[in-house]
Amino acid sequence: MADSESAQDLVTVSVEDAVGACIGDDVDGLVEVLTSFAQGYARQAREDHRLFVDAFRGGRFAHVAPA
Repeated sequence: MADSESAQDLVTVSVEDAVGACIGDDVDGLVEVLTSFAQGYARQAREDHRLFVDAFRGGRFAHVAPA
């Protein structure tokens, strides 16, 4: 559903138009940026999970004991 077709009034601009104006005809550039962002986000999520598990297993949470 496009923003213009939505009954909500929280977003007062057309996101589709704003994105389209930014990328123009450079769809490959958009794909490259989004792919790079997604891969970096995934790496960070894995690292955050590893740190959480290490902290949990290491008993570093005051009110929760490892199982």
